[in-house]
Amino acid sequence: QKFRNLVYKIQNHLPHLEENEVKKFLDNLEEEIILTVSKIRKVYKFLPIYITTYPLTYKPNFGLHEYKKGLFGNSLIEAIKNFELLLYKLTKKIDNLHVIDIDVAIQYMGKDKAIDKSCSNAIYEHLSKDGGKEVAHHFLRMMIQSEPSIGKIKCAVLDLDNTLWTGTLIEDGP
Repeated sequence: QKFRNLVYKIQNHLPHLEENEVKKFLDNLEEEIILTVSKIRKVYKFLPIYITTYPLTYKPNFGLHEYKKGLFGNSLIEAIKNFELLLYKLTKKIDNLHVIDIDVAIQYMGKDKAIDKSCSNAIYEHLSKDGGKEVAHHFLRMMIQSEPSIGKIKCAVLDLDNTLWTGTLIEDGP
């Protein structure tokens, strides 16, 4: 949810972003994720936590070479790649934190089939039914591999921001 706001800002206001604004945003996001996970860990000490990358087909509003235009590291492609690297970096800092990489999950299917184009807007992509199934199967394989001693997974609780209830990962309260 928060990263979507950054993508919107980049896609609509890129030439007007402050120097290193994306880096500052990602540094803040890292702190918020660490804080949120620590709150979860107070109650559920060993619970595996899965975070996802951002499903987006790269469509830069300011041209394919926007990263070369002296925009202080604020280009869309740099933001996406640095966000993904941040998530992977956090898995090394935080025990039992895992990344569901959407691009890895749908790599054999391809984005053309995995993304519902009728809901795409260069800010956020919605998975198609088949894309959702592919990500769900990938998630299941990840859970089984991270806990091989578990013979059967009976339940997975997902926080789908603004789906089951209002709010995002970072917000507190109902």
